[in-house]
Amino acid sequence: MMKLLTSKTFGLLLTIIAAIAIGSAVFAQLHGKNTAQTSDPAAFVESGIKAITGTWNPDAMIKRADPAILTPFVRQQLPQAYAQLSAKWGRLQHVAQPVGAPTSPYVVNGAVAGVVGSWTADAQFEHGPATVEMVIRRAGNGEWKILGLRIEPRKLTP
Repeated sequence: MMKLLTSKTFGLLLTIIAAIAIGSAVFAQLHGKNTAQTSDPAAFVESGIKAITGTWNPDAMIKRADPAILTPFVRQQLPQAYAQLSAKWGRLQHVAQPVGAPTSPYVVNGAVAGVVGSWTADAQFEHGPATVEMVIRRAGNGEWKILGLRIEPRKLTP
C-alpha cells in the first residue's frame, strides 16, 4: 500500500511539474519580452529600422534608444531632425536582412556592462536607395538598445 501511494504521489508530482513548465513556457511566449529584444540582434535592428524609418516618429527611436544618448537636447532635436530625414528619404519601402555582429565590450566605470556591435542593412526609401547603419548595445539584462543610427545614400553600380 505504501509503495502504491509513493508511486502515485511521484506520478502526480511529475504531472504537476510538467504542467508548471508548459504553463511557464506558454506564458513567456505570450507575455514575455520580444525575443528580438532579448536574443536576436539582427531582428532587433531590422524591426528598429522599420519602426523608425517607416514613420519617422521620434517616439520609435526614444523607445529603443539607450538612455545614455537621450539627453534633453537630443529629445528636443529629434522631431526636427526626423522631419528633415522624412523629407529627404521619404518612408521606408524595403529593408534587407541586417549584417553585423557584437564586436566589443561596453564598459561602464571600468566594468564590462554588455557588448556593442554595428549592423548595416541595404534599404529602399521612397526617394532612393540607402545603407542604414545601427550601432546597438546589449546590456547585462539581455536588452538591446540603440546607440546610433546613420543613413547614407547607396551608390548604384552601373
